[in-house]
Amino acid sequence: MSNTDSGTPQRVISHFTNRLVNLRPFAAYLATYLARPPEQQSRGWSELWDLDQSHLWDRAKPSPALVDLVESSLEVLPSSRQGRRPRALVPGCGKGYDVVMLALHDFDVYGLDVSAKGVEIARQYAVTELAEPKEYNFGEKEKFSAAQPGTVKILVGDFFNRQWEVSCAQDGCEGFDLIYDYTVFPSIPCSMLK
Repeated sequence: MSNTDSGTPQRVISHFTNRLVNLRPFAAYLATYLARPPEQQSRGWSELWDLDQSHLWDRAKPSPALVDLVESSLEVLPSSRQGRRPRALVPGCGKGYDVVMLALHDFDVYGLDVSAKGVEIARQYAVTELAEPKEYNFGEKEKFSAAQPGTVKILVGDFFNRQWEVSCAQDGCEGFDLIYDYTVFPSIPCSMLK
C-alpha cells in the first residue's frame, strides 16, 4: 500500500521525537530516584508531585477494573453491617479517583499518599466530585444512585511508616474491609521485597 499523504510519516515521527525529548528529564530523575536507599523512596514520589509530573501515572478517572469489581462482585465484597458502612483504604491514592468512586459505592474510604500536594489535590477533587459525580464513576448508568455517598478522608502518610494509622484510630476505625492498591506495591524497590 502506498502512502498518498507525504506529510503523515513526518508528523508521526515528530510526535514521538517530541515525546522522547520531553521524557529525558524524567528518565534522568527516575534513575536518580531508583538509586535512592529504600527509606528515601517516598520523598522521591513527593518530588515528582512537586515537579508537576503526576501526569506520568494519572489516568484521570477511577480504575475501570475496580469499578467493574465493585459493581459486579457484590457477593464477595463487604456490605454495610453492624450499623456502619464497609471501610476501604486506598494507599498511594494520588488525585483520589478510586477513593471517591468507592465512596460513591457506599464505602467509607481513607486515601493515603506520601505527597502533601497530591493529598491537597485529592481533597479538592473529592469535594467537587462527591457533589456532582461524573459518569465514569459508574460502569452502568442504571446503577447510578443519588443515595448519600460514604465518607472520604485523605491523609498524608507513608504506607510503610504506619503513623497514618493513628488518624484512623482516632476516627474509631479498627481496620479495613477492603484495601485496594495497584500503585504502592508495584513501585516498591526489589530490595525491599526480600
